[in-house]
Amino acid sequence: MSDAPAAAGPVVRKRDGSIEAFQPPKVRRALRLALLDAGDVDPPATAEGLCDALVRHLAEQDRDRSISADEVAELIESILSQTGFATAGLVFREHRRRRNRMRRALLVTRYHGRLDRYVNSRWNKGTIVSALSVRHGLEIQTARQIGGLVESAILRSGLRVVTTGLVSETVASELLAWGLCDAALTVSRRRGRRTHRRSQPDRAERTD
Repeated sequence: MSDAPAAAGPVVRKRDGSIEAFQPPKVRRALRLALLDAGDVDPPATAEGLCDALVRHLAEQDRDRSISADEVAELIESILSQTGFATAGLVFREHRRRRNRMRRALLVTRYHGRLDRYVNSRWNKGTIVSALSVRHGLEIQTARQIGGLVESAILRSGLRVVTTGLVSETVASELLAWGLCDAALTVSRRRGRRTHRRSQPDRAERTD
């Protein structure tokens, strides 16, 4: 059974391998931010028109097949460049490249009990999205939105290595901001249990 959305039109293959319906609001936001940074006089109105043009282009191409997130980004850059907003297109491209570089460089470190040391892994937003969806029962679209906000907050910190504790606290903060208190408490409790388990050997050493 396919996990593709039932709605007509293109579906987007995310970097984590999942699939979601094409989201015009996301395209409008990306266009608006690029136009704003490029000094456009009315980014919301311009973004609205360009987004409508992009949606019509997809419809004319009869693109009911899936397209990748990278293809969507290339379409956004292309429509900016071809409609007289070349500066905004360059801004969008540079922002995308910088964000991808930061993602690739970011490491997440966690304490490995059996090895008694910290181990690193590459940043993967999909891990957060999956946990929010499976462990906390959030709808996948909500999980992706919160996962994106968490990623943005972590990348803005400028850190090259972050702990799982910092990631968990950032997730809990975003859940609280969304009014999802029960899910935030679950994250904090899980974090507390892991910290407690790690601290027990240290206390045992001090009492010997």
